[in-house]
Amino acid sequence: MARRSLMAARVLVALLLLAAANTPAAYAASGTYTAFALGVFFVPRLERPPWNRAALAADAILPFFSDWSADPMRAPLLMLWFFFLACSLVMLHDWLETTVTAAAWLGIAGLVLKLDITPQFFLGALALVATSLKTQFESRIHKMSRQSVMYRAEAMSARDEERERIANDFHDGPLQSFMSLQMRLEVARRMLDKDHDKGMGEVRQLQEFWQNQVDSLRAFVHVIRQSHSAPTDLGSALKLLSEAFEKESGVKVNLDCRADLRDMDPGPSEELMQLFREALHNIQKHASATHVDVSISDGPGAIEISIHDDGKGFPFEGSYTLEELDALAKGPASIRKRVHNLEGGLKLDSHPGKGSTLRIRVPR
Repeated sequence: MARRSLMAARVLVALLLLAAANTPAAYAASGTYTAFALGVFFVPRLERPPWNRAALAADAILPFFSDWSADPMRAPLLMLWFFFLACSLVMLHDWLETTVTAAAWLGIAGLVLKLDITPQFFLGALALVATSLKTQFESRIHKMSRQSVMYRAEAMSARDEERERIANDFHDGPLQSFMSLQMRLEVARRMLDKDHDKGMGEVRQLQEFWQNQVDSLRAFVHVIRQSHSAPTDLGSALKLLSEAFEKESGVKVNLDCRADLRDMDPGPSEELMQLFREALHNIQKHASATHVDVSISDGPGAIEISIHDDGKGFPFEGSYTLEELDALAKGPASIRKRVHNLEGGLKLDSHPGKGSTLRIRVPR
């Protein structure tokens, strides 16, 4: 809106200069300036880079060649031109362009056209440069403030998503296990009252069950810590994560990474890291697998990831795409969400009792 208003003001100044012209040089200069002003008004891109500096030169120089004789009627027109030029400099140009224009304007006016340059003109030029600096600083501060708000909102959203994911994992895992433990403790108490030997057998099973849950929780916490301290190179981070998972869970992980992941942006890289971590955690928690094969390779414009386990698979059989899993509300919800965030694709092959395979394709 401001840019369009300045274009209209330029046309007005040019037409007034043309109407006030009374010499051949003034007619030529004001006529050229009027044609330029109308051209910019109807073709706005002429005032954008790389043409913006040419437009500034026309605004600052062409009106000089009008007749600025000591005619009282011309003083308002001169002030109108000054005002337009000052607004254009402050609103559309940086402080350096403003400084150069003001210096060139004073030089042409005093040395070439022999106009009477009073101290007020110098003060006005300095005020113009100071105003341009102030406007530019305010614009930068406003931009930085908006970016800060945006980054803070993104950080809060990521934090909330992470909290929700961890809460869901604990609800589906440890909480359910504790509820099961509570019921089995009650069964063991009754068995001890009736048959001490059977009751002690149940207690020993509960001890093993509890130790498995402790190991599972320890692995979960260790993997979370590992993901936050992982190196920036995604390939190295995935290798460390696989080794930590294998050590804590006892599930063998064979990682074959043939893709070049060093040039990935931090956002997608972190998303892939979390996706891989959740896939391993789901395998440990639900699949009862003993071996996991992971393959990461470069595809046409994308990274292709395959995660296969020899566990018990999902409770459904078949091959499903991401859209089909979303429609049926099947498969790992957290992984589906992360694939959506990466604007990628997913295919799930499930064979109950024979394991499952996740195939993920993420665009670079």
